[in-house]
Amino acid sequence: MSRSPAVRVTSSTGKTVYQAVKNFITHTSRHLYFSHNQVIIIGQSAGAKGVYPLLDFFIRSPQPRPYTWILIAQGKASDVLRSYNGQEKIDALGLAMAVRSSGKNAYAPAVTLQEFSERLMSTTTAPVAPLVEIYEETGFAGEKTKRARILGTAVFRGDRFAGKLGLKETRGLLWVLGKVKEGIITVPCPGGRVSLEIKESRSRIERVLHNGRLSVKVEVKVESNLGDQSSAENPASPARIADLEKKQAEAIRGEILAVVRRAKQLHADIFGFGEEFHRRYPGVWPVLESRWQDLFPDITVEVVVKSRICNVGGIGEPLCRRK
Repeated sequence: MSRSPAVRVTSSTGKTVYQAVKNFITHTSRHLYFSHNQVIIIGQSAGAKGVYPLLDFFIRSPQPRPYTWILIAQGKASDVLRSYNGQEKIDALGLAMAVRSSGKNAYAPAVTLQEFSERLMSTTTAPVAPLVEIYEETGFAGEKTKRARILGTAVFRGDRFAGKLGLKETRGLLWVLGKVKEGIITVPCPGGRVSLEIKESRSRIERVLHNGRLSVKVEVKVESNLGDQSSAENPASPARIADLEKKQAEAIRGEILAVVRRAKQLHADIFGFGEEFHRRYPGVWPVLESRWQDLFPDITVEVVVKSRICNVGGIGEPLCRRK
């Protein structure tokens, strides 16, 4: 499988990012034009050393757009550019489309340069970005092709890479942030499983400071439709709908609690709880701010999920019962 001649992957080095950009002139026939840039990919090892020096050029220069997507490569960023993504002739366009669809379906957060920079400038809110990894795809004739896919979340503490979130923890984060727009929740039922298609969700955060103790209440409201099921149970009865709604709420609550545990392990406030306390208690915030990294792991987090199933589809009874 040959790469389209429209794409050339090359590299340049320099003591700074801007110097490396200028050094491209020595072996390319054109100047780099960053207004058309779709993605900025940072390798995990480079992220562990600190991303401030890497992003300063992209923020300072007038050419790069603030809505450029930020990605963290689990290996080398250059390997991502040398892999194939989607059906696009220009792989960066495929990556940009993958970021949008992954964010929409809650597989990873879709984070722009502007959003990432705002979190970097916050004294309490930890930056996050989608993770991209290389995998090998086997074709019908047995040929091997390296492709890139976006799964999970990279978490930073300050400007340094601190750890990862898996798929379950990633969607837990997006539930809290109110950014789950679509997706599938599978829950058990007698004799099999049921897929519930997320149609709408909203979140609200309540923060309380009482007797020196910090607590947060996260309330999530979700509406979904029944997508399919692998059992012979009739899902259309009121009792069955109520049971599925309860199981859906339990699944969502589990995802949120999982990411809360992981964030506390990393000492990274990826939810923006600190900003919430800043708005609610501006008078005492300077004292809280100076100790936030130590206070965050001890915050009590309560999760309340209100679940509603709106539709069971075009049939009531499953096909096996209608036979």
